[in-house]
Amino acid sequence: MNNCRLIEGITNTFHNIEYVPKALNYCEKVMKEVEKTLDHKKLLDFEYKFDFNFINYFSHQELIGHKSAINCICVLDNRYIASGSNDHTIKIWDTYNDLIKVKPIKSLDFHVDIVNSIINIDNGNHIISSGRDDKLCLWDVKEILDNKNENILNNGDISFEFETKRIFPKKYIFSESIVVYSLLMLSNGKIVFSGRDESIKVVDKKLKKMEIILKRNTNFS
Repeated sequence: MNNCRLIEGITNTFHNIEYVPKALNYCEKVMKEVEKTLDHKKLLDFEYKFDFNFINYFSHQELIGHKSAINCICVLDNRYIASGSNDHTIKIWDTYNDLIKVKPIKSLDFHVDIVNSIINIDNGNHIISSGRDDKLCLWDVKEILDNKNENILNNGDISFEFETKRIFPKKYIFSESIVVYSLLMLSNGKIVFSGRDESIKVVDKKLKKMEIILKRNTNFS
């Protein structure tokens, strides 16, 4: 891992939030400490630690819940964020609390393989996720938040005791790309995505109409 990679990840995560300078300042301090120790094991642990110790750079909180590497983070609004992981789940986090360690308010487990990408659409009212299972899933954020887990407080930590009902996507489709690697929303509201089949496709945000815009061996002449 290097400074550029870590800074890029933080900047992408907080590009809509005013705290980017604080995040970058914290990042630089961490990297200086790691470089001082010359401890390569510590460097690897910092990057690949399986327990999701995503540090809130402003209050030093930890969001803990994923069981494998984190591939993507999506800001829903100034309060909630979503993360996708190699553990096949999407976790929803509430950052408005004073706890040192925070667990997700909801876990979405509809994907059956690695979650590669999540994007926010409709000003945080919906999210679309994609993954190694070739699925594009449209989620209703209000439904997710209305069914967040019941919880109790325990020694300054938060422990969820009662899992509420399982949430399913509002709609899902198979992309026919084998694996969907990345998602991006265009200015016209459509979603463009790339896949293992070496194509770039576009679909409307309701996941109804899909078309290929670039494919392997495209001749531009």
